[in-house]
Amino acid sequence: MMMLLLVSAVALLVSPAVASPTPHKANGNLNHILEEVEKFNASFNKQVFVEDVQDLVDSGCGDKFFCKVQDILHKHAEITKGSDDNVIARNLKAFNVHRNVNCTELLHGMTPAGTEILIPKLLDHLKHCIQQTNFRGK
Repeated sequence: MMMLLLVSAVALLVSPAVASPTPHKANGNLNHILEEVEKFNASFNKQVFVEDVQDLVDSGCGDKFFCKVQDILHKHAEITKGSDDNVIARNLKAFNVHRNVNCTELLHGMTPAGTEILIPKLLDHLKHCIQQTNFRGK
């Protein structure tokens, strides 16, 4: 009887650790991006327009989405010499590299959307897609 009680106690202690998902290393970059997006949105007061990525959001927030946002924010950081958008772009690059995504190849031949949105809207799309990706565990 004592042995059964001991085995049951061990099983109860171990089962929550087994059942809880472990965070993926790549998602660490995504979580850092979420923090940076919040800081960037709080400090950003200019009305700057960038390419709209709504079609990439609607198609499921795949690799093309993360590559495109990385590209947009990297170009924006070069123009404005901004540090917050550059930090986000660097973390997106690390996320894409960790998943073995070749953004240059993926975005090759991709035509611009033709519509533009404000940067805070782009960052809202990014937050949405990060949350979807974290939920799916990819």
